[in-house]
Amino acid sequence: MHFLISLCVGLAGGYLGMKARIPAGTLIGATVAVLLYRMFLNSGWKLPEHFDFVLQVLVGVLIAVAYDSSLLRKLLSLWMPILVSCTVLICAGLVMAVIFYKMGYLDLPTAYISTSPGAMNVLVSMSGDFRADVALVASFHFVRVLIINLTAPFIFKLLYMQAQ
Repeated sequence: MHFLISLCVGLAGGYLGMKARIPAGTLIGATVAVLLYRMFLNSGWKLPEHFDFVLQVLVGVLIAVAYDSSLLRKLLSLWMPILVSCTVLICAGLVMAVIFYKMGYLDLPTAYISTSPGAMNVLVSMSGDFRADVALVASFHFVRVLIINLTAPFIFKLLYMQAQ
């Protein structure tokens, strides 16, 4: 029952976030709404046992249907910047993960998945496979998305001013 109520609360929060035209408002609205609902309810319920499997399948389908032949051609023409960008981001995440692990903040799987670049939904859904703390991974990436969405308009404005 808590799952269905949380799903409805998340849908409502996501809808409100989208209608408010908040960057990534659907994700942020759903997350904040369910967090507030859980805090108000003071509930410790967990997702159904095999829900992570369903989530990973849905994410895989979502990724696959986003591709078409024109995107593939464009990606092939940009292979060098993509490779450099991925390498730098993965190395930076790995360094941060080792630091957080050595300082005793996080276990190694949680540290690595939490500091890895990538789509929040993919990293959170696969974090359970690596025995990482799913809630901490989700929190790291949610805060990352929130900070990016809060700072992006200012950064774009600065970049635009520099281009003029």
